[in-house]
Amino acid sequence: MIERPSAEVTTPDSASATTERERIERLLIQEFEALKPLEPADLPRFTSYKQGGFMPSVLGFMLYCNGYSLRGTSRQCRNGLIYEDGETLFGVGIFRKTIETPIWHVMVSGPWGADGFAKVDGFIRRLRALGITSEVYVRHLPTPLYEEFLGRGYRNVDESPWCEDAPAEDETHNHKRIRLSDIIGDGLGAGREILNLPGSENRGFRTKARMAFNRFMNFLQRNDLRFTIRDYTLADREIAERLVRNHFAILKNPVGSTPEDYMSLIRHDPAAGGDQYFGKIGFLEKDTTSMPGLLFIGEKTGNSTVAMYATFANRDQEMLDPRVDPTGFSAISQSSYLLLFRELRDMGIEWVDVGGSETEDLNKFKRQLGASAVPSHWVMATSELHAGRDSV
Repeated sequence: MIERPSAEVTTPDSASATTERERIERLLIQEFEALKPLEPADLPRFTSYKQGGFMPSVLGFMLYCNGYSLRGTSRQCRNGLIYEDGETLFGVGIFRKTIETPIWHVMVSGPWGADGFAKVDGFIRRLRALGITSEVYVRHLPTPLYEEFLGRGYRNVDESPWCEDAPAEDETHNHKRIRLSDIIGDGLGAGREILNLPGSENRGFRTKARMAFNRFMNFLQRNDLRFTIRDYTLADREIAERLVRNHFAILKNPVGSTPEDYMSLIRHDPAAGGDQYFGKIGFLEKDTTSMPGLLFIGEKTGNSTVAMYATFANRDQEMLDPRVDPTGFSAISQSSYLLLFRELRDMGIEWVDVGGSETEDLNKFKRQLGASAVPSHWVMATSELHAGRDSV
């Protein structure tokens, strides 16, 4: 049973004291032949499972199963765990709902591939046989698979929400899939126009992104600034970490997220992602001065689709040079997306999946970029669900 105070130390990188997550990970790795720590070299394992959506991907697993989290630190499995048996794929992380709670939960991301329900259900039944009795969460489920889980006795996450304000964390709201040609015109590079959004479903959002982009371009021109964007490399790691930490320091409603959740992505070597990797870092520049402006990290999940897992724009006006007129700077977030969307169209990418949202405000922001809804769900397995069943 995992419903007891943990001996986890408060400093994640401490060499002393095994964390409760690490204890459970060792137990699971010994028990399941198909389960192992996720490594960048596992990229080829994902190829046959990618379907052109938000998940699965190496970077997606690194984000949602990560071992840097303050709610579940692992020094032995920094990127979480991967289950892959040649037919079925899913990710595994172990977390607490909050830093303060003593209750630990195994969290499954997926499954993808054949016999998904049977493999995950069997996995959870074996967890119960190992003495893990707390609620187990399964996330990133498409509607048909979600309904299958519900039909087999799993419960809706609303019955035991992961976050008070966002029951299904960033799958609470699901406007996330963007057809780039809906918002980025034809041409090449800067010659691609930012378009008004088509369709009745975008009523109220048609011109928002284009107008924001124009405001930001005017801000750059008026202050004689350049927004320089280039490939992200490990040499940028310290800058990227500071940018992400500052983002959370000024964020009004992080809904449980912390900078540590993104450390796997920031510390991942882009070279290991090959042609599947997309990473950009940007700077506001003038003469010899430079201010970090954006960090976007994603992975191809299909021939014409990129999923984004880190999407940070530096909205901290206090970091601007006092001589800069800040009018229009507030549009940096929308403009960062749009500038990178241009680059992606130049690369031949047709779709971007920016993931779901914890809040309606963030969901609305993504709708302004042309995001359409793609439902994604969580379920929860109570300790009673598999009581008395044989483990497999």
